[in-house]
Amino acid sequence: IARVMELYPDFPFAHFEAAMVFIARGSLDRAESILREGAIVQDRQAHFRQRLPARGLHWLLGLVRLARGDVAEADAEFGREIAGGTGQLYGVEFVMNAHDGAGFARLLDGDPQEAGRHFTKALELYPDHARSLVGLGASLAAAGTKKEAAVVFSRAQSAIEALRRGGRGTEATIANAFLHAAQKRKKEALQCLAPLVEGGEMPYTGWTLPIEPLLQPLHDDLEFRQLLTALASRAR
Repeated sequence: IARVMELYPDFPFAHFEAAMVFIARGSLDRAESILREGAIVQDRQAHFRQRLPARGLHWLLGLVRLARGDVAEADAEFGREIAGGTGQLYGVEFVMNAHDGAGFARLLDGDPQEAGRHFTKALELYPDHARSLVGLGASLAAAGTKKEAAVVFSRAQSAIEALRRGGRGTEATIANAFLHAAQKRKKEALQCLAPLVEGGEMPYTGWTLPIEPLLQPLHDDLEFRQLLTALASRAR
């Protein structure tokens, strides 16, 4: 990946993939540096209609900043991704991701109502997106509307089951861990994650786990820290 970045500095996915490696290793300083370089490429290609434009760098940088407790800068990065619109390839997916990220930032900042608005916008793009549904459920729970949260969490469970039926087992399992974590079931969340880290379907399975907002409550848990250590050893 480093050689590709050197030879083709505007290659759309090189910065993204390199940053993911360092995120999995827990090297957030290095990941952030790469993402800032990549975000410049993304901004330069913002109005291009090329086949593979750079997208997602601002979203991923926002998650890194959020993981480091910088809500304001994370918000700004999510906003930049959203401003890129949905016209380019993968634009819809990354705008959805950025609305999720903004929702998590608002939750961390103690504003569940605004968080819910962002998750709702994400769901307007992908109505059955499991992570967005879990986020919306978490925002409703944080706002004290427990019954409405339970309904949305039930929708999230149905979305997870649909992923599994569709052959997307890894995605379903990670989403299920999100759901357990959001409902304060740490043991069950860890039980979901352990098999993925120990032997995921793909080499890059779980590389974003260190910065996933829904998993922040697990970071003080010894077993979760051991999982992150195992993940880092795989990301080579």
